[in-house]
Amino acid sequence: MAGHPLGLEQNLSLAAASGLLALATVKLVENPVRFSPWLRARSGRSLALGAALTVVAAAATMATAVLVPIPHGQGLAAPPAVIRITRPPRTRRPTTEDPATARLASLSAPVVGAVAKAVTVGTVPANLEPSLESAHATSHGPSPMAA
Repeated sequence: MAGHPLGLEQNLSLAAASGLLALATVKLVENPVRFSPWLRARSGRSLALGAALTVVAAAATMATAVLVPIPHGQGLAAPPAVIRITRPPRTRRPTTEDPATARLASLSAPVVGAVAKAVTVGTVPANLEPSLESAHATSHGPSPMAA
C-alpha cells in the first residue's frame, strides 16, 4: 500500500533494482550513443541529435503543463492555524541539557505539532487564500527561501 514506511528489505530491494536499471541504461543507451562511430564522424550530427532531444524534452514538458489539470480545492474549509509561542516554564532543578537546545525545542514544538496535524489532511481546503488557481497563475518559480 502506498503511503506507509518501507522495511529494510524493501528499501534494499528498491536500491538494487534502481542500480540494475542504471547499469542497463548505461550499457544499452549511454555507451552506444557516446561511442557511436556515426556520431563521432561529424560533430554536427551529435549537436543536431542533442538539439533534437532538447526540443523533444521541452515539448514533453509543455504538453504535461497543458494537459495535467490544476488541482481544485473541494474539501472542507480548514480552520485557520493558530500557533502560539509560549515561554518555557521556569524550573529550579539543575539540568544537563543545553539551554539553547531546550529553548529551541520549546519554541518549535507548536510548529512541529501544526505540521504533523497538517500532514494528516487528505483533501485540499476550499477556502485557500490565494486559491490554487490564482497561486499557480502568479507563480514565478521557487521562492528564495526554498533554496
